[in-house]
Amino acid sequence: MKSHNINSEYFAYFNEAVKLREAYSYLFSSNELTATLEGVKKNGKSFKMVMERTERIFQNEWDKYGIPNYQLLYKNKTYTYLTYNEKESRLNPSFSLDDKAYFEFTSLKAAEIPELMEKYQNTKGMVFDLRGYNNDGSIIKIFDYLMSKPEHFGIMTQADFSQPGKFCIVDNIIDKSYKFAGRNNPNAYKGQVVVLINEYTQSAVEPWAMIFKKVPKVIFVGSQTAGADGNKTSIKLTDGNELIFSGLGIYYPNGDYTQRIGIHPDIVVRPTVESIRNNQDLLLLKAFELIDQKK
Repeated sequence: MKSHNINSEYFAYFNEAVKLREAYSYLFSSNELTATLEGVKKNGKSFKMVMERTERIFQNEWDKYGIPNYQLLYKNKTYTYLTYNEKESRLNPSFSLDDKAYFEFTSLKAAEIPELMEKYQNTKGMVFDLRGYNNDGSIIKIFDYLMSKPEHFGIMTQADFSQPGKFCIVDNIIDKSYKFAGRNNPNAYKGQVVVLINEYTQSAVEPWAMIFKKVPKVIFVGSQTAGADGNKTSIKLTDGNELIFSGLGIYYPNGDYTQRIGIHPDIVVRPTVESIRNNQDLLLLKAFELIDQKK
């Protein structure tokens, strides 16, 4: 991680987890053609190797070849819950096991929410995985099934360009038509809702986490989110690079801010060296265990 230490002052991050996440990019993407890696194998033996760097295209990283190789080891059985739909060129949005349902939020589409929520209405618990990216505002429809009444979930500030230096408060963070999440629904979901978050929960996904905070008795599992939401405002530099920052302030309705802070979990769960070696998803395992504990 020497490369990380040398270049970390150039990383854009607000917490240690994102700092390490960005170090990954510097480690595998560089003007230098090779990198020397040192570590310890599963058998305890040390290794040192020269790795060739290849060009990474970040926009295509989450195609079918970039799906995380995680599995769920639950009650001594292994389950594959991230499966690719060749026909639709996306991950399948849901997985169920016994009395529990899992939603891969990245691939979820608004049109399929009514059918899915009806299908899993009587489960003991639902898990929503926010460790990916989905900026489709129309999937706010899912909260119609999770909340018993409409909830105002956030406000934002934006510049008033007619008066330089002045910022105005706007009473929504997605769109005027999405000021509230949920609806009056006496038959709202009664099971345990668990949300998975980590340092990859960033940008448009962090407001989704803010809305999930309004779901009754919700439990957040994982680690602190990136704390970087709002729009992208850029300034081009003379060398062809550009500086990017948020031109909007994102806040909870009471004025508490989320930028730089992110969303904190109720229960901290992080991958371990052993879980990574065995491709085990400790966050989803914890979520299922929490649902099992619900009376």
